Amino acid sequence: MITAVQEISNLIEPVAGTAQAEASHLGHKVSQTAQYFEPLIIAAIGTASKTPNHQQQMNLLDQTKTLVESTLQMLYRAKEAGGNPKQAAYTQEALEETMQMMEAVEDLTTTLNEAASTAGVVRGMMDSIIQAVNQMRGLDEGPMGEPEGTFVDYQTTMVTKSTTNPDELGILANQLTNDYRQLVQEAKLAALTVENE
Repeated sequence: MITAVQEISNLIEPVAGTAQAEASHLGHKVSQTAQYFEPLIIAAIGTASKTPNHQQQMNLLDQTKTLVESTLQMLYRAKEAGGNPKQAAYTQEALEETMQMMEAVEDLTTTLNEAASTAGVVRGMMDSIIQAVNQMRGLDEGPMGEPEGTFVDYQTTMVTKSTTNPDELGILANQLTNDYRQLVQEAKLAALTVENE
């Protein structure tokens, strides 16, 4: 299910761009987006049926519905804009629908990650941690940006700890993944400040 959501997410900007100024590519992008909805819906039903928590089931189905509805509205606006930059009103509406669609993708992705980590599925989190470790190993490849703070600033951020609650294990596992990714960024920038001093 997460794969379908990610693929739809990857197509948001291209569809919005073609709706604004690329009429020749609009049909292809719309068709490409539409092909992910059947797998998304089937996966949502399957995932909800295997989710023991009723509230998570409802959140999952509601957020999937919101994503599908916002995408449908965005596709309608894209059709009305027709790739014509002179259709400013429809283009603006398509951009608004695009923002709603991005929010729906973010909400659904968060819910899926929390449900997966609660159920003990940690592959996505492990992949993210492995990617961060690999990024850390590539110090010679250059940072994502220039350091804005001192070594102490980055060191303080790296060693900050939070309290834990076993009932929130899924949420904490997700947070750990995000914090580790941020830790890698801070460590790279800290290493660069040491090299510069």
